[in-house]
Amino acid sequence: MLKTHLRPLLLCVAVGACASSAEHRARADLDMAYPRIGESINQICFASGISGFSNATDRSVIVSKGRRDYLILTKNRCRDLSNAMSLGIDAFSGCIGPGDKLIGYDSAFADIQTPPPFPCLIGEIYYWHPDRAETASNAIEDGS
Repeated sequence: MLKTHLRPLLLCVAVGACASSAEHRARADLDMAYPRIGESINQICFASGISGFSNATDRSVIVSKGRRDYLILTKNRCRDLSNAMSLGIDAFSGCIGPGDKLIGYDSAFADIQTPPPFPCLIGEIYYWHPDRAETASNAIEDGS
């Protein structure tokens, strides 16, 4: 009887260890790709809007709010983001988080673009530390 109850418990412990290990590997991969990445956060609240953005690729962009920078990773490839001259946000509140949308416009005047760009779903948001030393050969500034 005791054996029967221990098997599910051992399976749960084993699965939890595998998930933790996979999360650890995923974070290590992010650290290699983005050596200036910081802690994961759930949302960014823009009281007065984005003050700028840079290093846009088809999967990520760095946005600035005042003195703070954030790395936003999209859920999928986003072709309109890498050549964006202006950036729009589609969110339900004054905060953005996973599931909200970024819109990269190829013009500084977003309302005149035809056809309209495809919105990109936000996947993850991290603090970005521009003052950290560059250590990876495939860093975001190299366009990889």
